[in-house]
Amino acid sequence: MIKDQKKRVLVEGKFGQGKNAYGLNRIRMRTMRTSESMVMSIYFVMNLVRLAKEVLFWPFRQIVNMLKNMMTHIGDCTRSEMSSLRLVRQ
Repeated sequence: MIKDQKKRVLVEGKFGQGKNAYGLNRIRMRTMRTSESMVMSIYFVMNLVRLAKEVLFWPFRQIVNMLKNMMTHIGDCTRSEMSSLRLVRQ
């Protein structure tokens, strides 16, 4: 039941995005066929935008993940060095 609600929220969010950002609520075509093709065109563009974001930001995400891994490794090294210094002092 909760999974269905989550899916519904995602779908309704996409409809809202289509209405607010892409003008889905302003479609006034003469025939049902042209209205449907206009709606499909809008969702096609929305998918292209999402894909472009994923492709363009992929290198940045890789760099951020690499830096996080490096910082974790550096943090582990300094913790082990600090613990060894404490042992030497005692």
